[in-house]
Amino acid sequence: MPSRRLDDDVAYLTGASSGIGLAIAHELARAGASLVLGARRADRLQAAALAIRGEVPGARVFAHPLDVNDAASRAAWSAAAEAAAGPCSILVHNAGLALGRRSVAEEDLREADTMLDTNVRSVIALSRALLPGMIARNRGDVVLIASVAGSEPYAMGAAYCASKAAVQAFGRALRAELLGKDIRVLT
Repeated sequence: MPSRRLDDDVAYLTGASSGIGLAIAHELARAGASLVLGARRADRLQAAALAIRGEVPGARVFAHPLDVNDAASRAAWSAAAEAAAGPCSILVHNAGLALGRRSVAEEDLREADTMLDTNVRSVIALSRALLPGMIARNRGDVVLIASVAGSEPYAMGAAYCASKAAVQAFGRALRAELLGKDIRVLT
């Protein structure tokens, strides 16, 4: 549970229709944040929004489909979110993709590219789109969901491990870049 009430916060979450993303959304709603949920499957996204509203009476939840790998989808999601819920004060990068375990020699490069787009490039792109508003307001939180695989890589998962190491490095670099601002970066 967050250590403070978040009644004035608007949390934008990617990969919010299941798993870790949905669990984070529930916690943020219980702490009072307004939610903007994004995920590829509209049916699961709407079910997630209904579940949160059912568990947290009065929860403010806006759900809009989002393909983090598509620039037009990211732009439409961000614009619709701001119009419906307000500017982002908490950005949770949860959307992620893991492929089956394969050796580097067997890796399907198209699948690896999709994984890198999902796990790394979308994080950079959405941060680039939403951070200027946080910086202008000198307020916000950026939450990056990484994996121990980024710091403890394993055989048969090199591309995934590399993607999560990139997320960890991005978080450290972003934290350094935002020193002196009231914006936290959590990985």
